Amino acid sequence: MFRRNHTTYLPLLISGLPVFAIQWLRIAGIPAVPFQTSTLSRQGSTAAGQILVFDARNASGRLDSRMARECGAEIINVADLLPRAEIRPQHGESVPDEQQVIRLQTHRAAFFDELKLRIESAGGFWLRLADYPFPFQSALCRCQNPEQDLQRFAEQFAISSDGINSQSRSETDEKSVPSMRESHACGRPIFISDTQPQSQSADSAQPRPLPADEFPLMWQTTGEQFLKWCHLRSQLTLTAWKTETTYRIQCSGDIAGFRPTIGLWLGNHVASLPLAENTMTVREEGILFVQEHRRHAAGFAAGWMAESGMLNISEVPAHQSA
Repeated sequence: MFRRNHTTYLPLLISGLPVFAIQWLRIAGIPAVPFQTSTLSRQGSTAAGQILVFDARNASGRLDSRMARECGAEIINVADLLPRAEIRPQHGESVPDEQQVIRLQTHRAAFFDELKLRIESAGGFWLRLADYPFPFQSALCRCQNPEQDLQRFAEQFAISSDGINSQSRSETDEKSVPSMRESHACGRPIFISDTQPQSQSADSAQPRPLPADEFPLMWQTTGEQFLKWCHLRSQLTLTAWKTETTYRIQCSGDIAGFRPTIGLWLGNHVASLPLAENTMTVREEGILFVQEHRRHAAGFAAGWMAESGMLNISEVPAHQSA
């Protein structure tokens, strides 16, 4: 384990991981780059302060882990945390069946839970690009075609959209608000219909924003804006160094007017930090950590668990800019 006064680094080094596991890390906003021996050569054959995450079932992963350890890196084998193959729909199915979805989501959540513990035990830290721009912790996305936008989101983030159904307007107030509260508390995005009956006047068709006191820090936006943010977020590059309790964080890439959020976790406590500039320095003693029981440390990359319920698409109110 790293000594307290040593510097530890992100991104994680990865080797031999299956493609779907690499995708899980990307979706979660966890900085990770492929292990390269050429990089070690430029660093004078040292990997001190770095962590290699590898799959011992893969020959190149085993070889890289030996080299990384010899060069001073901590190594974490995740072979026992991953299924042999990503769960896919069976032949002829458009979506996985319910049991497949549950297994996939269970694998994802368990993978991130255990990976976080192993990284922290190895002296590393859990820092990620949050799912939403600052200061938001969930999103209500108004869409002309919510099923289509939801499917685009599900495909981009490898999250099953099975079980999400449309609702009629008469069902909205009675059934959707409790589901919205659940999704908001867990940090899941909500996709709703932005269409209005042609018989309504322009004034009456204007949707009303949800009350901020009931849905604090919910980003009320459009499906198009949300998907644009998701794409930009996936292109950002995050790097961080930690020495004792001080973190230096760098983020590069086009943010197009958005303000990314950095999520720094210590156990079950999280600090949500706005990225004010491309580079910032923070100390644990100077930031507010909040205990978190509902949102997962990997965000919606951990999957939408069946027991929390898929949110029905409903017809409710307006948007505000990020």
